[in-house]
Amino acid sequence: SIAKKAFHLLIGRRILKGCHFHVTSEKEKQDILRLLSPRSITVIPNFVRLPNSKSGTAQNQPIRDAKQCHVERHLRSHDPQLTSYGDGLTNLLFLSRIEEKKGLKYLFQALSLLDLPWTLSVAGDGKPEYIRRLQSLARDLKIDNRVTWMGHLNNEEKFSVLESHDLLVLPSYDENFANVVIESIAMGTPVLISDKVGLADYVLKYKLGMVCKQDPQSIRDSLTNFIRAGHIENLHFQDRIKQDFNECRLAQQYIKLYKSLT
Repeated sequence: SIAKKAFHLLIGRRILKGCHFHVTSEKEKQDILRLLSPRSITVIPNFVRLPNSKSGTAQNQPIRDAKQCHVERHLRSHDPQLTSYGDGLTNLLFLSRIEEKKGLKYLFQALSLLDLPWTLSVAGDGKPEYIRRLQSLARDLKIDNRVTWMGHLNNEEKFSVLESHDLLVLPSYDENFANVVIESIAMGTPVLISDKVGLADYVLKYKLGMVCKQDPQSIRDSLTNFIRAGHIENLHFQDRIKQDFNECRLAQQYIKLYKSLT
């Protein structure tokens, strides 16, 4: 409203400049700094609830060895061509709320350009009208027979599904953090995320997956590289997450921040 805009212009911006900010990623920090210069700004990641341990995938084997999930069987039954690929079939996963900012349109366009064997599971819910639009797009691109819509998953189902896929794909327009990226890595499943996701720098720094531009060609090129490589070494994934997202360690960082401002 006009009143809100006037308040922010005359008063709100001045108030924000006097605030101490806590943000969850370096990207979020830079986003704020482009708008104003607060008194201080501190990066501490989100708490992410994770299972105590992986449910089955042996850490000394490629993830591909654990992939015989019901999604793959379902898609093979609907597309006989997939049967000929044997264990060379790559199972991709999108797991998040289904909305336009998540970039599923670009992922579908990228997959229509991909001439390597793949399947895609879409897990999450959203507005029915938008989901129908995406399903129509998948049909227009002639990829609908390789896409399965899983709907909403509870926590137990979520971690099982993450572990049973080869790659999590999240080509979002904008994400301050994205808990699902950490959840996926903790289950030993690498990620492909856009450079607009807050954890992009973290993923690149520790070689936990790949980062792409938010356009179909860049997504397609990254998927091609991943599929041809076979898999991303995941031996260090769980240890990395245990170290960086330890609840006690994060709690101490929050306490230190609060005490420094009193």
